[in-house]
Amino acid sequence: MSSRIQKLLCTERNIDLGYTNSTKESIYNLFKLINISCITIYFLWYITPIFRAHFYGGYSNLVIFMLLVIWFTTAIILNPKWFLQFNPHMVIVSIQLVVFMIMVSLNPSSNALSYMKLGVSFWFTLYVFHFYISLGWKKVIAKISVVLFISFSITILTTIIGLYSVPNAARILTSSSSSINESTLLTSKNIGGFDLVYGLIILIPSLISIILFKNEISNIWKLFLFIFIISSILLVVNASFTIAVILLILSVFLGIFSKLKPKTMVMLLLLIFFISIIIPKDPISTGFKQVSQFTNNTYISERFEDMGNFVIGNNNSIQHLDNRTSKYSMSFNTFVENPITGIGSYYYVDGVGIGYHSQILDDLARYGVFGLLFYILFFYTFYMFVKKIWNQSNLKANFFVSLFTFLFISLLNPTFSSQSISVILFFLLPALPITLNYVRKNI
Repeated sequence: MSSRIQKLLCTERNIDLGYTNSTKESIYNLFKLINISCITIYFLWYITPIFRAHFYGGYSNLVIFMLLVIWFTTAIILNPKWFLQFNPHMVIVSIQLVVFMIMVSLNPSSNALSYMKLGVSFWFTLYVFHFYISLGWKKVIAKISVVLFISFSITILTTIIGLYSVPNAARILTSSSSSINESTLLTSKNIGGFDLVYGLIILIPSLISIILFKNEISNIWKLFLFIFIISSILLVVNASFTIAVILLILSVFLGIFSKLKPKTMVMLLLLIFFISIIIPKDPISTGFKQVSQFTNNTYISERFEDMGNFVIGNNNSIQHLDNRTSKYSMSFNTFVENPITGIGSYYYVDGVGIGYHSQILDDLARYGVFGLLFYILFFYTFYMFVKKIWNQSNLKANFFVSLFTFLFISLLNPTFSSQSISVILFFLLPALPITLNYVRKNI
C-alpha cells in the first residue's frame, strides 16, 4: 500500500517538475522573442530610410530608446553573465567608450555630448552580435541577417530608381545644409545616402571573395550575391560621390585579388602607389580628364577634372579637391603638434584644428597616440575574432578585404556615426558564414 502511495507521489512530483520546466521554457522563449523583436526593429529603423522618414523625432525617439532598454533588460535576464564573457576587442571598445564619456563630462565645451548618441550607437551593434554569439544563437543571427539583407536589397532598388529622378539625392541627404523637408521627402521614397553608399562599398569585396572561392553555395544564391554586387556597384556609381567611385574601384580590386594573403595585397597596393608616383604625371592627368568627359554626372565630372589639374600642378579650378586636402592637413598637423594626448574630444567646434573630413586623422588630432593605439588594437583583435568565426564555419573567403576597405574609407571620410556601416561591419560581415549555412540548409 505504501509503495503505491510512493509511486503516486513520485508521479505527481514528476508532473509538477515537468510543468515547472515547461513554464520556465515558455517564459524564456517569450523573453527571447521580445529581445529579438526589439533589436530587429531597431536595426530596420536605423538602416531603412523610409522608417526614419515616418518615425523620426518626438515619440519615435522615445520608442526607440525604450526598445533598447527592453533589449538590454531581456539580454541580462536571458544571460546575466554575458558582460563577463567579453572578447579582447569588446574589452578595448568598452574602455574606449568609458574614457570617451569621462572626457565629455570633464570638457563640456568640446561639444562631444551632442555627438555621443551617434558615437555610442555606432559601437552598440558590436554588443548585440557578441550577446547572440555568446549564447550560441546562430539561427537567430542568421534570421536577423536575412531580414537585413532583404532590407538592404529593397533600399538599393528604391535608391537606384530615386537617383534616376533626382541624380544628386544621395548628396542632398548627406549635406548638412539640406532642409529637413527636402531630406524627409527623399527618405520617404526610401532613398539612401552616405551610410548606405559606403556601407555597400565595404560589403562588396567580401561578397566577391565568397563567389570566387569554392564555397558550398547553390547556384541560386551565387546568382543572388552576383545581382546584389552589380546593383550595389550601379548605386555607388550613380550616387554623386567622387571618393566613393574611387573607393569602389579599390573595393572591387580587393575582392578580385582576395585569394592573396593580406600582406601580399598591401604590398601590391603599395607597389601600384609607388608606380603612380614615378610614372609621368601627364598621362595620369589626361586619364582623369577623359573620365571627366565621359561621365554624365556633372558633380563627379567636375571632381575628376579637378584631380586631373591637381596631378600636374595646375591651379585652375581645383577648389573642391584643395578644400578637402586642406582639411586632412589641418587634422594631421594638429596631431603632429599634440602627438601624445591630442587636443581632446572636440566634435564640430570651429577653430580647434580639426578638419572633420577624416575619421582616422580627426581622431589622431583628438586623442593623439592613444587614438592610434585604439585603432591598432581594436581592429586587429576584431579581425582575428571574425576570422576565427569564418574559419570555424568553413567559409573560404577573406574578411580582410572588407576591413581594409573600411579603414581606407575612414581615412578619407568620417565613419563612426554611420549606422548602416555599423550594421554591415559589426553584424552582417561577422555573420556571413552563419547566414550562408542557414540559407543553404533551410531556404
